[in-house]
Amino acid sequence: MGLEIIEYAKHNLESGEKIQHQTGTHPIILLNPCLLFLVGVAVMVVTGTPNIQSLLESPIETYGANPLMLLWPVGAYMTLQAAIMTVKRALTIMTTEITVTTRRVIWKTGLIWRNTDNISRARIEGCRLSEQSWLGQWLNYGTVEVKGIGGNVMDLSYARDPKNLQSHLNPPPTHSENRVADSDHSHATLAVGQSVESVTG
Repeated sequence: MGLEIIEYAKHNLESGEKIQHQTGTHPIILLNPCLLFLVGVAVMVVTGTPNIQSLLESPIETYGANPLMLLWPVGAYMTLQAAIMTVKRALTIMTTEITVTTRRVIWKTGLIWRNTDNISRARIEGCRLSEQSWLGQWLNYGTVEVKGIGGNVMDLSYARDPKNLQSHLNPPPTHSENRVADSDHSHATLAVGQSVESVTG
């Protein structure tokens, strides 16, 4: 999966653009379909496999002997739906790529029919960890919201290591920015001191 992500990013880089960070979708999205699959199998086991011949010969007596057998189709349907969901979400994990480059943040998912989105880093207005449950904190996943100028919002749902991703999208201030901040702080302190002197004087 890692090699696949790197190859995709390399084929879509602009001239002079470099990859700084990459991540993808957390496997936690498989949890719900797996639980649904287990519940479906449990229902099928508890109700018992229906005897087709007995059902055809005397359905009323067969269901009367085991009323829970009516739930067997429900369990089978749940199991089938869970299997389909598991395959779809496994493909999502394998094909989703979140890439931060020196110029853009790029989101891509899909193998044959690809969905892509990107925002120029120069047009990013803000980036925040919009959703992370206690389980997300424990397993290290969450939703990172990237807000672009003009109202364009990119929700990176179930991203792996979201805080690290956020740190790459919100880099620490440069030395020049720190000097400006220190200068502003010094001027503010000096102004307060002068105000105090004028009042006491």
